[in-house]
Amino acid sequence: MAALTLTEEGYRDKVLGAWMGKSIGVTLGAPMRGMKIPGRQNFYNPVPGQPASSIALDFSMVWLDAMETAGADILSEDLAVAWLEHLDYSHDEYGYAALNLRRGLPPPASGSYSNWFKHSTGGAMRADFWALIAPGSPQTAAAYAYYDTALDHSEEGQWAAMFLAAVGSAAFFLTDPLTLITIGLAMIPRTCRTARGVKAGLAAAHRGGAWLEARESVLKEVGSDNYTDVAQNLGFVAVGLFYGNDFGSSLCAGVNCGLDAEFVGGALGAIQGIQRGRSGLPDDWTRPIADLLLPGGGVRDFDAPTNLVEAADRTVILGKSVVAAKIPDVEILAAGATLSPAPTFAAELETELSANTEQTATPPTSPEPEGVMLSPETLPPLFDDAPSAQPSEESGETLAPPPPLFDDLPAQTPTIDFTKPAPIAQDIPITAPKASAIPNDAAPSMTSTPQPVAEPAADDAPTVETPPNAMGFAPQPVSTEETVPTVQGETAVNPTGGMPRVTAPDLSSAIAWADSTLVKPLLITPPNAMIAQAGIFNVLVDTGDAPAIAYGVPKTLAFTLQNPGAEAFAGRVALLVPSGWQVMVPQNFGTKQYIAANTGILRVDFTVLCPEGAGRIDIANAVTLRLTPENGNAPSEAEFALMGASCWWCVGSFANFDGEGFDRSYPPEERPNLTESYFNRLSQTVRWEKRTFPESSLNLETLFKQASGVCYGQTILRSPTSRSARIVVNTNSGVKLWFNGQMILRRFQREPFRPVLGSGNWAVDVMLNAGDNPVMVKWVRGAEPFQFSLTVADRYGRGLPEIGNTSW
Repeated sequence: MAALTLTEEGYRDKVLGAWMGKSIGVTLGAPMRGMKIPGRQNFYNPVPGQPASSIALDFSMVWLDAMETAGADILSEDLAVAWLEHLDYSHDEYGYAALNLRRGLPPPASGSYSNWFKHSTGGAMRADFWALIAPGSPQTAAAYAYYDTALDHSEEGQWAAMFLAAVGSAAFFLTDPLTLITIGLAMIPRTCRTARGVKAGLAAAHRGGAWLEARESVLKEVGSDNYTDVAQNLGFVAVGLFYGNDFGSSLCAGVNCGLDAEFVGGALGAIQGIQRGRSGLPDDWTRPIADLLLPGGGVRDFDAPTNLVEAADRTVILGKSVVAAKIPDVEILAAGATLSPAPTFAAELETELSANTEQTATPPTSPEPEGVMLSPETLPPLFDDAPSAQPSEESGETLAPPPPLFDDLPAQTPTIDFTKPAPIAQDIPITAPKASAIPNDAAPSMTSTPQPVAEPAADDAPTVETPPNAMGFAPQPVSTEETVPTVQGETAVNPTGGMPRVTAPDLSSAIAWADSTLVKPLLITPPNAMIAQAGIFNVLVDTGDAPAIAYGVPKTLAFTLQNPGAEAFAGRVALLVPSGWQVMVPQNFGTKQYIAANTGILRVDFTVLCPEGAGRIDIANAVTLRLTPENGNAPSEAEFALMGASCWWCVGSFANFDGEGFDRSYPPEERPNLTESYFNRLSQTVRWEKRTFPESSLNLETLFKQASGVCYGQTILRSPTSRSARIVVNTNSGVKLWFNGQMILRRFQREPFRPVLGSGNWAVDVMLNAGDNPVMVKWVRGAEPFQFSLTVADRYGRGLPEIGNTSW
């Protein structure tokens, strides 16, 4: 029998709890999204008449429908097709990713390339869906989350989703937030910003810091001007997990941190919904939203579930198939089945204890556990070391030890009252039972009685002042009651006298969270890689800093070919490029290559070059890897897309004394001819020079030479047809824009750079001519580094894949 089991009724209750908890969380957090100051919410304000719609729920509904068709082995490409067919969102990361996908750029490069929002919350928003279909298997859930977020995110944006998917998966069987966070951190690089944000929130709870102190700790460690930055918002999720003694206060603790409160509320609601189940969610929180499920305005051509019950029922059916196909350690028992081993064991234990009430038991020596333990010997390399185990009496669980995430933890926990943060228990040694002894039961209830809080022992006892707006949120207490190490079925002396005590089984040992077989290869995949199949061969190409090529600039493509077949390959490996391009192969590469059978690997670097005047660079350029066997069989091919870098003429820098450069007219405005020359701010002669930029956000600091000034740029937007469009020029300072010889935008505003595709104050609607459309831009830099991007979209804000400026 599987080490972990759920009844179908219990599984459905938890899945429905997650859907409803997430709906509650996004409804609570949506009105506070983008808020940069702490909130003071204790409940909905105002109380809604219906739940809020959310992109987080929309993606989950579409993924559910896609998996019902594709099955448990769904690919990123299947999700990409479902996205482009049924989801029409163009803001932030969604707009850039959809544009990349439409141009033929596959994941993970589609999520990384030219995507300023690749470290934002959009992917982590939907991570809980993968937890729901992979209960008790954090590695499986995290792997699903990786392939999902590869579409529209990279690095931090993916790691945060993997963290949340793992936490949600483990939450089906575990309740202690410290253990859940430990499991989540095991899925991601230990030094990444996401991990640092979570640890900052955890450190504040360990210190007994107030809620506002925890918030400030997160911002100090990983704060960003981008309010959707995922690292800081995931730190707020950690704050919500530790602060608050019930469902509502935990949600409010996270949401009141502000920034992307919709994401934070949805993530916390989903986790607590899994732990508590629908039956354990408070009525006052569920009543205002009922079981309605409202799709957002970007859902199209799709029969979405009409309510949360339908979504949960379909998720359960899908989850059962995924568990059966991919998760042998978990079993979902058919409806009506009972979890009998635990009651049987309890009855036998009662008989044994009754017969030995006067016998003094000595603690037995625990054998080496078969399952995975949170111990210094078995921790993954995400942490340097780990303390001894720490028990939790909540719901009778014995929890495995967390890693010592910080070096400066207090030696003793201060005594505090209820209005101040509750203590986190110090490390207490405990031995985990064998994994085989785990009872076939679902997660313990979250409704355990709160632990008593000690009063100060003396007048000079350390206390923590709680600010008036701290809302009284406090970390969930972890029991400090002493526990004698035991093994399942064994008894031990109760140190307080009376009946011998028996510890609950260690569920965390039965959850295969530390086996990195699924996750580790994903963490080392280059962010700008592209993956394809050439016949039976698996092909990965690393494009380096960006999957883009510019005129006259050599581009190295590092290919890795794997042969999973039973026959070795011998023959020619070649790279086919567009006409006029050049290909250079490594020395001694030869004309014949060999790839061994059964996972044999060949690595080769091809360098491509497009000389100006000899070849042409388009918006998307196909390069093809061809494997031609010497035995006469048909060749195998894998095609990849390289994006064309944007081409500009630039000149500068001119003086910007006392900030008057924006209003002052400089010679390039009067004489924009590309053959003209001018005097710059140092009275030196400057001319228009050609520059290329691999992404839509231009790095102009080399042009400004890291100093305030004024520069100009010209480019040509080429359109195959005449059509309406929207030009967006985002910056953090000042800009003027001329289109087809007419000034159409004049704006100066110092604000955080946020290059939203296709909308905002920096957008202008235009009519593109068929063919060339000249554009000139005036860039005005102040004391801060200058940031600028230019994008072209339709009137609805969707990027136009056929419009580009990839040649002079």
